[in-house]
Amino acid sequence: MQAAGANRVETSQALIEKGALMDARNARGQSALLVACYTGAGEAAELLVAYGAPVNAPDRGGLSPLLGAVQRGDLNLVRLLVFRGAPAEAPSAAGLTPLMQAAYSGHDAISGFLLERGASTSARTASGLTPLIQAAATGRTAICRMLLERGADVNARDAKGATALTWAKSRNHSETAKLLQSVGGIA
Repeated sequence: MQAAGANRVETSQALIEKGALMDARNARGQSALLVACYTGAGEAAELLVAYGAPVNAPDRGGLSPLLGAVQRGDLNLVRLLVFRGAPAEAPSAAGLTPLMQAAYSGHDAISGFLLERGASTSARTASGLTPLIQAAATGRTAICRMLLERGADVNARDAKGATALTWAKSRNHSETAKLLQSVGGIA
């Protein structure tokens, strides 16, 4: 796991060829692939996938290799994981989906790819956050536009009653707020 997380590809390959278990976990329940994805060790992650590492292996908190790749902004790794079977919608234990993470982090290309692969614009976290609210809260106007074009509910409310427009305004994201208002958003 340490070799994969440090992107030491040759060491990782040698360990795999000597019989290292592809589904072994560390004390936190993380697989080598999950560690590689979260640390940005793309080459090691690609090697692990090529050798058959389970792409749907979340840790105890429900964090998956795909969420790690999204968080790091690695579109190539996101594509590889999805094409190898990682569900574009797999949420964490708190309900965070890869699309929500991409929207929050401002990864336009990843957001577009996940939407093309069927990611839902209406998914919600345990606190009621949607991908649109996540994007609006961080001022990701282009992603908000993309989500709205795919049918996101501009007036969906989180658990405290706040809409995407409420979030955009509260964080002084004027361009995002203007877009949301132009399509009927209310605060």
